[in-house]
Amino acid sequence: MSDLGAAAETIVASHLWAGERVLWCERPASGGAVAVAGARRGAYQAMGAAAGIVLVTFRLVHALEREPGAQKVVVVLGGVGLAGAVAWGALRSSVHARRTISATAYAVTTRRVLLVRGEDIEWIGDRDLDSCTIRGRDLVIHRGRKDMEDVTLAGLRDPAPVVAAIQTLRSQAAS
Repeated sequence: MSDLGAAAETIVASHLWAGERVLWCERPASGGAVAVAGARRGAYQAMGAAAGIVLVTFRLVHALEREPGAQKVVVVLGGVGLAGAVAWGALRSSVHARRTISATAYAVTTRRVLLVRGEDIEWIGDRDLDSCTIRGRDLVIHRGRKDMEDVTLAGLRDPAPVVAAIQTLRSQAAS
C-alpha cells in the first residue's frame, strides 16, 4: 500500500462500521484539485441565497415602479449582492478544503463510499450509487436519486482503481 493509502486508512479507520472492510482507500494527491472542487461545491450551495437575492430584487424593483432612479439603485445593489453571495460561498468552501486537506481521505468499503474531510463525513450507500464519470484526475460519483447532488473525489492519482472498487461494491450489493 502506498503512503497516501496508509495515511488514508488511518483517517478513515475510526469511521468504519462494524464488519465493514476497506476495498480501496487514498488521500488526494493534489491539494489544488480539492480546493477547486470545494469552491465549485460552495458556489452551487450559494445558489439558494442567490435565488433569494434575485427574488427580493425583483420584488423591490416592481414595488418601486414609479421611481426609476430607485429601481436602478436596487438592481445594482441586487447584482452586487448576487455576485457577492456566490463568490463568498465559493471562497469559503475553497478555504475550508485547503485547511482540511491534511485530514481528507476517500474510501470504498464493502458497504459504501466514504469521504472524510476533517470533521465533515459524507458517505454514499450502495443503493444510492448510480454511475461514475472520470474527469481528468477527479472521479464524479452520480447518485441514483435526482434530489441528491453528485460527489467528486478530487485529486486522485489514478481514478481507475476507484471505479473498479465501486463496481465490486455494487456487485456485492446486488448479490
